[in-house]
Amino acid sequence: MKIDNDILICNDNQKEDYKNIILGYKVLNNDLSNRYGFKFKEGKIYEVDVTYQDIVFGNDGYGIHFTERLEDGLRYFDGLKQKINIVQVQALGDIKSYYDEYYGYYDLYVTSKIYIKHILSREEIINYILNTDEDRLIRFIKGFRLEDKEINIIQEVFKSESIDKVIRYYQKNEKDVYNNIKKLVYK
Repeated sequence: MKIDNDILICNDNQKEDYKNIILGYKVLNNDLSNRYGFKFKEGKIYEVDVTYQDIVFGNDGYGIHFTERLEDGLRYFDGLKQKINIVQVQALGDIKSYYDEYYGYYDLYVTSKIYIKHILSREEIINYILNTDEDRLIRFIKGFRLEDKEINIIQEVFKSESIDKVIRYYQKNEKDVYNNIKKLVYK
């Protein structure tokens, strides 16, 4: 079984046309299970038996969650403290979107049917994040444990004091990095 653009080709050569395909990412535990213990496998399609009206976003929601941007999926797992996997997915079923303006998370989705397309390697993850902007990189650094060589690559590409501070605080556990901020004195 494989997905080719917007046509799902099944083993028995039946074709289903999916109009609402969205590519995205899903963060999973190291064993490819979600927060509720359900295990996923690369190359498989998963579906929940719900109507569009029953699909709900959130912890008490119903459906399969994913994000359009890799770094936004880290919101749901502590990739700094635990080993995780990030998979590329394609939503194939009914889809609802969610935006969290307050925390700056956009293009969060829940779907009734999802294809686990590919487990990303660390190299693919780092290459992806190197091609984003500084704000997205900061969200990523706050939620994904980096190796020293990856930190060096990021610092070489993004020559930024704010990136350096975020790396020192979240990756190197230098909690005093923000204590040296000059205080404004009003006269």
